[in-house]
Amino acid sequence: MVCCMFPEAILAKRAKYPECSYLSDWQVHSAHLTSGAIKQLTFGWQDGPLFVPMPTGSGKTTGAIWGISELVEESHVFCEKQP
Repeated sequence: MVCCMFPEAILAKRAKYPECSYLSDWQVHSAHLTSGAIKQLTFGWQDGPLFVPMPTGSGKTTGAIWGISELVEESHVFCEKQP
């Protein structure tokens, strides 16, 4: 199924994670939302629990992996820049 919402974001995530080419556009979109939710909680943009209502098989676990791996990458770059 093709998702017509945020095609640029979907293409960017597909380019960054080619090993997940089996995901549908909706799953990529869902994973992107989950990844963003993790970043919101980590960087303090969101206080308390964040409920992301998505059905089974929508890409939540993949998004969680993306979010955590991106945070590690960003933290590594941040730590390298520190004196």
